[in-house]
Amino acid sequence: MSESYLLILGDREPIAWVLGERRIAFPATARAEVDRIAEGDELFVYATRGAFRNPTRDRGRVIARAAVTSPVTVLDEPVTFAERAFPRGCDLRIDSLAPWGGGVELRPLVDRLAAFPDARSWSVRLRRPLLHLPEPDAALLRSALAPIAGPVDENLPRLPSPGERTRRLGSHVGDDPSLRILASGPRRTMLVHGSPQRQRALRETLRVRDRATVGTGEWRP
Repeated sequence: MSESYLLILGDREPIAWVLGERRIAFPATARAEVDRIAEGDELFVYATRGAFRNPTRDRGRVIARAAVTSPVTVLDEPVTFAERAFPRGCDLRIDSLAPWGGGVELRPLVDRLAAFPDARSWSVRLRRPLLHLPEPDAALLRSALAPIAGPVDENLPRLPSPGERTRRLGSHVGDDPSLRILASGPRRTMLVHGSPQRQRALRETLRVRDRATVGTGEWRP
């Protein structure tokens, strides 16, 4: 029987990597919940309120629903974020994704979730990569996310060309200093941040040249 977990991500770079690569990577620290995760398990991807570097504005939200599609194994090459290595991982299938900036805010639901037995210190439970969810908790998150989330291909921006895939986060798009890459990966995913006028111009150029689309930057850094 499959289990359900909250997958807790605290920074925009690993969020972009998980959604783009359809993979998870875990730290070397032994965690019982990571050892127990198995193919078929359900994951609710949670972006903490500090993930996009503005915790006073943002709120922690469940942004996607996914399923584990491979066992957790030692990676041939560890994934590194902020100089921290993540040597274990597994593959995912992303079943639904909220639009950029959307998702289910978790704090208002805490009193109804058994995974948070003490609502006053609920955030302490998020200091781990995975949090097990009893089935009633998972059912509540499913029903809350369903009206918001949609197909991944509609809600995850696409990278327009192979040459852009290797661009570093924060680098300029072309020669335009007003457009910067926020999320980029080998599965052709990208979120561009810049002025709305420049984004519209870039989208039109890429639509004509490559029949491709670029994110609007609504999920701001």
